[in-house]
Amino acid sequence: MELKDRIIKSRVDGDAQTWLNTKYPLDKRNEVEKLDLSSLDLQEELNLKSFTNLKSLDCSNNKLTNLDLNKCEKLKYLDCLNNQL
Repeated sequence: MELKDRIIKSRVDGDAQTWLNTKYPLDKRNEVEKLDLSSLDLQEELNLKSFTNLKSLDCSNNKLTNLDLNKCEKLKYLDCLNNQL
């Protein structure tokens, strides 16, 4: 794993989209193939449609109420257990 793909995991306890927009600028999202957003206490909606090369997503154990995966046509693995979807 390259350094640019690493995230130091800590609880966010807040709006999922705001957190995502802070950590992943729009111009870099098409480079991301794997996201591990598990157990960050992310809340509300999460829009991932700009992650066009995303292959693996783990967003389990959060408080997400909606997950938009439009345009994520390469997605092969999805774990979204224990949310409010």
